[in-house]
Amino acid sequence: MGMAMAGMLASRLAFGNSRVWETLFAVAALWFVVRGALAFRGAVGGTRAAASHHVPYILASVAMLYMYLAPIAAASSSGGGAMSGMSDASDASTAASRYPLLGLVLAVSMVAYAVLIADRTPLAAPTLADSGGIGIGIGTGSGTTPRISAASAPCGQLAPRAANCCHIAMGVTMAYLLVVML
Repeated sequence: MGMAMAGMLASRLAFGNSRVWETLFAVAALWFVVRGALAFRGAVGGTRAAASHHVPYILASVAMLYMYLAPIAAASSSGGGAMSGMSDASDASTAASRYPLLGLVLAVSMVAYAVLIADRTPLAAPTLADSGGIGIGIGTGSGTTPRISAASAPCGQLAPRAANCCHIAMGVTMAYLLVVML
């Protein structure tokens, strides 16, 4: 997603056919919808709250798909020549959207997601006492040395603030690209 957004921001960074990116984001959106539906039903993850984890990814995938498809629809409906996607435009500001309200809703959603993540991000790193004595290679005082391996830790658990900062940067950049298209 970051590579695709970099190509949208500066055309010299763009690579690959826009149809490939469109397909990739459509498959990603469908994947997260299915995973969210399964989590909602309780088939995966055990709780319905797990389904809300997939919503930002669905929104991001749909927003990226929108950024590739909306300029194509606008170019074909205006008769101004066929535009083969954002990566073929000179930059994000040259693209005009056919459905600006949808773009605005997606942009506001991405900003709201970035604000929500920023609100949930702790300013200070958790201490050994906060984690219940479990740390990377640090003893708990009971003679055992529990370790958190990268394979067993969920995404972002080893560096949650760094993962949150990446989510914030992606959300703000995506909102910027969506607003520029309006």
